[in-house]
Amino acid sequence: MSQIQILLVSLLIPILAHAQAEKHPLSQDQRNSLRSNIDQAIESYDAKLKKKPESVDLLSRRGDMYLFAGKFSKSVADFEKMIELDPTTDAPHWRLGIAYYYIDNFKKGMDQFSKYHAYDAVDRENGVWKFFCQANLEGIEKAQQNMLPYTRFDRHPFPDVYDLLAGKNGITAESILKAAEESKESQSAKVRRLFFAHLYIGMWHEIHGRKKEALHHLNLATANQYGLSTRTYMWQVARIHYEQLSAGNYRIPLKK
Repeated sequence: MSQIQILLVSLLIPILAHAQAEKHPLSQDQRNSLRSNIDQAIESYDAKLKKKPESVDLLSRRGDMYLFAGKFSKSVADFEKMIELDPTTDAPHWRLGIAYYYIDNFKKGMDQFSKYHAYDAVDRENGVWKFFCQANLEGIEKAQQNMLPYTRFDRHPFPDVYDLLAGKNGITAESILKAAEESKESQSAKVRRLFFAHLYIGMWHEIHGRKKEALHHLNLATANQYGLSTRTYMWQVARIHYEQLSAGNYRIPLKK
């Protein structure tokens, strides 16, 4: 074997090993079908919006589909247009905050999640996204110092996930997953709890620069049966995030 061949093999081995270790949870046919359904939905909303260009509901629905298609700037445009048409949709619009996150407009994302907190001060998942926006914009330490306050219990696993992001002693990714596995909840509730745990543990690993761990947990979130069976909004987000990581697009904040 020539030196060039040896070099090529040495370069290919880690790539192939990585691909085998993190196979996409959806088959290619499933991904093609999902994308086709999303594209068809967008085309349908395009046609309807030509007739009703100021329909807040249609803009909301098309904005969702754009986000699921990875067309984040178009999603932001639809969401911002609906707020322009109906300002009462601004404060509760956490979906716009997520769309801002994926165009890397972390300042607007922070502001949107802060608005939502004034609207609903119980939902820690909102605070999780505000944390990730601020961590990317101003650094992890600053984000930990400025986490949104919560005084009422939220659904599992969010209290522990929030403490993990805050760096609270005794809370680890492993302890969160163990608590989910050992919970006395129904099997469906346990699977749902594990979905959210893997999603946000993966994003937590990502901002700390632990790429392999981030990819692994986002893979598990995408493969989770709760998400696969419901195709819920946050499962679509987990799938999008996993595909970004698979393509090498990580968000790792610079140390401030």
